[in-house]
Amino acid sequence: MARIPQAKLDGEVLAPPLSSGDGSARGAVTWRSVGVGSLAVMGVALLTPYNDYVVVNTFFIGGFLPLCVVLALFALVALVNAPLHRWAPSRAMTGGELAVILAMMLAGCSIPSQGLLRYWLPMLVAPQHLGGQDHRFWDLFQSLGLPKYLFPISGQGDARLDRAVTYFYARVPAGEKAPYGAWVVPIAIWGI
Repeated sequence: MARIPQAKLDGEVLAPPLSSGDGSARGAVTWRSVGVGSLAVMGVALLTPYNDYVVVNTFFIGGFLPLCVVLALFALVALVNAPLHRWAPSRAMTGGELAVILAMMLAGCSIPSQGLLRYWLPMLVAPQHLGGQDHRFWDLFQSLGLPKYLFPISGQGDARLDRAVTYFYARVPAGEKAPYGAWVVPIAIWGI
């Protein structure tokens, strides 16, 4: 069995990396790191639109180091990993595993708010909305001959007056339902 060399820093012996029992160091991409990272990304994807657009709170994802990533990683390190490191060191997450979780969360932050949804959804109804204000723009847009299924409109009547367009920019009248069904096909098509 090969001996793991011990590093020294100012005369103090540093502990060898955690091993999986067979003498090899545990890797960063493990089922545990991918699982925790996936749960964290799902949490970001579910909480961000609610926080940003319903509660109208400080943006969870609004900078180069998103607030939700900082809070989630702090909670993971301070509330989960620190006690594990103290009382069950073999079960504590390594720095590599925490880095995988951080990378997954940062990648996951590119979708639910500032990165994609904040600009993408309005762009699907913006041509029709702007076309109601500027007839030259509407004529030019119509001349492109784009398929109707790319936009959340019913395809019947004037697209500039469609419920999905008008309700996107104004409140849904009391007693009526929001036309969520009009968004399914365009989001699926653009999502591909």
